[in-house]
Amino acid sequence: MTLGSTIKDGVWRWDFDNDIVTIGGSTIFAMSSFYVPFQAFNLSEIENKKQDKTITISAIDEVRLPLNYDESTDLYSIRYAQKMYVKPPIKVDGVKDYPIGESITSFHVVKNSSDIVSISTADVENGIEPDGVPGTRLASVFPAIVQIEYNAPNMVVDSLKDSNTDGISDAMAKLLYLDPSKTDTDGDGLDDIIETPAYIRGKDSDADGLSDAHESGDYANNTNILSGVSLQYFRNVSIYSVGTDSKSVGMSKAFFKPFDISISPLHTLVGELPPGTNTQGKTLNYKLGNVGFMFDNNTMTPVLPFKMIFDQQPVGLEIYRIKKGLNFTTGRVEQSFEKIQWKQVNPNEISINISSTPGFPNEGIEFIFATTEDLKVPPVKPTDPIKPTDPAKPTDPIKPTDPAKPTKSGGSLDWWSLLICGLLTIHRRVAKV
Repeated sequence: MTLGSTIKDGVWRWDFDNDIVTIGGSTIFAMSSFYVPFQAFNLSEIENKKQDKTITISAIDEVRLPLNYDESTDLYSIRYAQKMYVKPPIKVDGVKDYPIGESITSFHVVKNSSDIVSISTADVENGIEPDGVPGTRLASVFPAIVQIEYNAPNMVVDSLKDSNTDGISDAMAKLLYLDPSKTDTDGDGLDDIIETPAYIRGKDSDADGLSDAHESGDYANNTNILSGVSLQYFRNVSIYSVGTDSKSVGMSKAFFKPFDISISPLHTLVGELPPGTNTQGKTLNYKLGNVGFMFDNNTMTPVLPFKMIFDQQPVGLEIYRIKKGLNFTTGRVEQSFEKIQWKQVNPNEISINISSTPGFPNEGIEFIFATTEDLKVPPVKPTDPIKPTDPAKPTDPIKPTDPAKPTKSGGSLDWWSLLICGLLTIHRRVAKV
């Protein structure tokens, strides 16, 4: 049973030449009802991170882990401290608020004859037989018997080229939506390397889900503003909670990703998918992507006002809200698409009203943006992605390089490190323990 998956990909760096993995976490949407930020740390950080309630990475060594290879099983593995930034909704003995605990995950690392690399989670258990579910039990950090699975939907080679010499490679900068030609992407006077000290995951002062490197100046400390959220095709939008003190809500756990309206097997579609054309018959293009966040509505207000300011407002703009949640009447986990009405306020600025559940402490929202534009300009691509290996035809597992003989393996290791946008999925263990 799948309990949830990440709302956006985290970035991992695999350095096979030095047997090191550097991990950037993300946020899980779990049990179709709540969001859980997480981060894996070096085991030496367990005591240091126990009291943290928000993600804090002060130095890259905190998230840099040794990569171990076992020739007998042909698997790579990492041991780490998994931290969940949440108060468990279900109290379980041994699981504390904002829990952290030791875990291990094993991976298949395979390349085929075309040097295409595939990395996937292996089904390895401690002291028991494999249960048919990828991953290893995650103990003491989640209020259920669960295990996690990491996938690699987007893999790129990092040549370590650093055009602006700021310490963040061009490939990494693009994955983090930074400008590799600038040292200060948001132009606030603070260099990207200052706002992203652990370059794998940016600093987020207001815990709204956006890196300080994207939110300039005071916006980085204001949860009522999501500043400069990246869309596809070189566009961006800023979202403001603009109600009075009694109606204004803070935003958190923001994310942006390529267009996705897929329906999870756990969800039942209610109503129809967003239309392919508008009321005038013009084709709607949804490739600007998805933007989402949580808002804390502890007021008793059923409608909350927001405004959006685009750097370039899409022509023929239509906005749809993806709604997911448990229907307490039917008992089903449902997903629907609601068209959002908006009003033009100024050029590139619109106002919208969002329906909410009064008093609901952490309600999620996700928008998709449609336009009648053709959008011929290609979206930003970090580099040509390495497509995953056909799982039915794995060949030639990658073996670690002998440190005394820095040779390359059939041309497949003619790179220093491999970057992966990793998708994490949590499974409930269904086999007997």
